[in-house]
Amino acid sequence: MKIQSIAISCALSLSLFGCGGSSNEGGPIQPDTTKLSTFSLGISDAPVNGLKEVNVVFNNITLK
Repeated sequence: MKIQSIAISCALSLSLFGCGGSSNEGGPIQPDTTKLSTFSLGISDAPVNGLKEVNVVFNNITLK
């Protein structure tokens, strides 16, 4: 009986955990701009004549 009451208490506590209030009041979530980083990537190549279009595709970029 004691285990059952502990289990019920834990379940109620955990279910109330997700019912916390929100200071957002239904509006869109605004990012914390003090923690944002900037990333820029420069690509260069030799000039080519006679082309109408150049397409460049990157499958991934790895930062170390």
